Amino acid sequence: YITLTNLSEHDVNRIIEMHISPVNVSVHTMNPELRVEMMKNKNAGTSLAILKRLADAGIKLNTQLVLCPGINDGKELEYSLNELEKLYPALSSVAAVPVGLTKFRECLPRLSEYTPEGAKEVIRIVDDFGNRCKEKYGTRLAYCADEFYLKAGLSMPDEEYYEDYPQIENGVGLWKSLESE
Repeated sequence: YITLTNLSEHDVNRIIEMHISPVNVSVHTMNPELRVEMMKNKNAGTSLAILKRLADAGIKLNTQLVLCPGINDGKELEYSLNELEKLYPALSSVAAVPVGLTKFRECLPRLSEYTPEGAKEVIRIVDDFGNRCKEKYGTRLAYCADEFYLKAGLSMPDEEYYEDYPQIENGVGLWKSLESE
């Protein structure tokens, strides 16, 4: 997954000209100001325009939203999903994944893990969006990482939920795939 923040104009044009597809993008949020803050990169907000350029050129996009409790979930998550939907049909999938926290966080902002209640709320938001997209487009578009279900103490969705497992490498449906195999 790339963030698009260090791509030059030449890089973007080359992706389009060579029709390199799909492109996997770590979005985090579609809110430009929040994206700058989260990524500590002045180009993070303006680089979101590259998503539209790629979509307009027919480049398929797999995206991920790395969610941080109280930062880019809740209303921000709803906003990001709705903005990403505008990229359909180039938008192939969205994975909502929880931020990975390690002990190596010196000099970094304080982040917390998802609580069971917070994980349930993320699942609710993503599933409401996914159900609406399934009805509208015939595909869910958005999926939660298995970790959210484990954290929430909920059963994994059935195999049909994951369609063709577009985000399995992101830990989305991995548990169900292993179970069915």
